[in-house]
Amino acid sequence: MPIVSPNRDTRDDASAAGFVPTSGTFVETVNLFGRRLLQVERLKAYLLHNGYPLVSRAEDAETIMVVGCAFNNHTESVSLSVIDERHRARRAGQRLIALEGVADTCRAQLLARGACEDAHIIPTTAFERLDPLFARHVPFADVPDGNVPGQYDGRRPDDLALRAPSSSTAVFGVQVATGCADECAYCGDKPIVGDLRSRPLASIVAQVETAVGLGYRSIELVGDDVGAYGLDAGSDLTTLLSHVGECRGVERLSLLEVNVKYLVRHEVFLRVFLQRGLLRRMAVAFQSGSDRILALMRRGYESADVLRIARLLSEAGVWKHAHVIVGFPTESPAEWERSCALLLEGGFESATMFLYQDRPGTPASSMIPKIPEPEQRARLEAARQRLARAGFVSHARTDKLQVCRVPAPE
Repeated sequence: MPIVSPNRDTRDDASAAGFVPTSGTFVETVNLFGRRLLQVERLKAYLLHNGYPLVSRAEDAETIMVVGCAFNNHTESVSLSVIDERHRARRAGQRLIALEGVADTCRAQLLARGACEDAHIIPTTAFERLDPLFARHVPFADVPDGNVPGQYDGRRPDDLALRAPSSSTAVFGVQVATGCADECAYCGDKPIVGDLRSRPLASIVAQVETAVGLGYRSIELVGDDVGAYGLDAGSDLTTLLSHVGECRGVERLSLLEVNVKYLVRHEVFLRVFLQRGLLRRMAVAFQSGSDRILALMRRGYESADVLRIARLLSEAGVWKHAHVIVGFPTESPAEWERSCALLLEGGFESATMFLYQDRPGTPASSMIPKIPEPEQRARLEAARQRLARAGFVSHARTDKLQVCRVPAPE
């Protein structure tokens, strides 16, 4: 999509701020996925449009940008360690900028460490704060969203066109909204991403048509919760799917990610839409198989809703990826067993199981008793063994377990 630049003085704003690049910018990502990686592509496009080349090694850069996640204690710690390493290794005059979740939650630590100046700590929803340092011609607000992870790797300022897909299954991501309409009891992201802000439907459809024109046939609709689309603008998920589904050339559609309560709300429409065979993948964060725990989480649905929707999606051949929390405060072993059972009964093809961790200021952080971490890990290991017997392979990380059914559906 073309850049629409405002009528503005094109003097070197960065030079006026005392920052004159002598070489490129190194962008490093830590623990990012999905929509966050697309935000990184938008960041790269912003730098390139303003004349700042990207380099592949930190030591060759004038500016180092670390885009780090702080979803939980583990990702926060890893992001901080990467920033500490870059801070220790940087040479005189080299700038270090922290962005995304690590900037939202770790500002005090970054300042105390002397790793970044205050103006170089850029929160998730405030990337426009880069403009005094970088915007020579195009402010961040005028840069279109990224659509394909890695689309700007190795590019220089004179090579910004989005290229045709590298394969017939390449996925083109379209950000349909940012922020969240819900108030889940455990979520530390809502204060970061803010309230729901849906994009105009016409701009979404135009971007899908651009993708199809380039040769993309797989479209992924992306948001902090795609299911809530339009609630802030007099629209809804059914309108979004109807219009995107009418775009000629779209053959495969996926949603990242959806709160089950919105699938329940639009279940009648969903049954009809699934008959078209367009919907191929969906991330469904059902979080627990226990109705009591779901109520404490403030999720707005019950386990029976999850099972019914999951079976509906399975009948239509949709790949379902689940997010499940282990060890939510007060959760019993039997309640955790129900989460594992729901994963299997619902026919989910893959899942990410997260260890519960308190996020400051959330209602769940004051709930007791807590489930000790050793017990959480024991439950996760028992789940891994149970799922292995059911044909899943797994990959464990300090803070989570990822599982996938083998053989995977086509």
